[in-house]
Amino acid sequence: MLQGGRNLWPAPLNIYSMRCRPDGGRQRCARTTAGALGFPRAPDGRWGLMSAQNHLESGGLVTVGNTLTFARLILLPVVIAGIATGHGWIAVGAMAAVLVTDLLDGRIARRLGQAGPFGATLDSTVDFVLIYSLFIAFYASGRLALYQFVVIYIAMLVNLTVQMVAMGGGKAGGVVRTASAKVTGALQYVYLLFLVAREVLPASRAVAAADIVIFLLLAGSILISSSEFLARLKGSYDAGES
Repeated sequence: MLQGGRNLWPAPLNIYSMRCRPDGGRQRCARTTAGALGFPRAPDGRWGLMSAQNHLESGGLVTVGNTLTFARLILLPVVIAGIATGHGWIAVGAMAAVLVTDLLDGRIARRLGQAGPFGATLDSTVDFVLIYSLFIAFYASGRLALYQFVVIYIAMLVNLTVQMVAMGGGKAGGVVRTASAKVTGALQYVYLLFLVAREVLPASRAVAAADIVIFLLLAGSILISSSEFLARLKGSYDAGES
């Protein structure tokens, strides 16, 4: 917006108020970050502070679905505390609430017409933090063997590396999604639910066998999704070189 030869629209921003150079990589980074949050563009095509403020004031970020998604981060330390202190039923109850929020947040957002890029990115980010925080907690408390933790941790590193490369490359939303990754994410949730349930289940051969079967399924899925992620990473690198 011009008035008296001056541009009154606030400067482009990187998340909040960082100024970006038009000819540098930082502007592309700002555009990707703001776009991932679902902010509309300014009239001159840039992402502006005013557009972000208007979006916040319109309730585009604070929605029922996003609140349910964020609630999982509030429940996360409760689950970890139950695991670490041996209070299995606390962990089970908190994990059940986590599952409910995960099942409802997207459905409610779509039902209310509040679904958007920010909600999708928030959901993926919260799930990432929740899943791997719990796996670390289970390993630290002696519920996971070292080889199990190594397999899961390698998957986390591959996933995180690919997402960071995608964000640096200016991919819309900064999140790479694949069919195999969705299966892996579902199996990770299933295995976490099983591990939490083991906190209150009596030890038996059936439970031990179920642990092995679920982990083998998860490990196979991790191998496939990691290969697919690495292929995407190589493709991004080759595209940048050309």
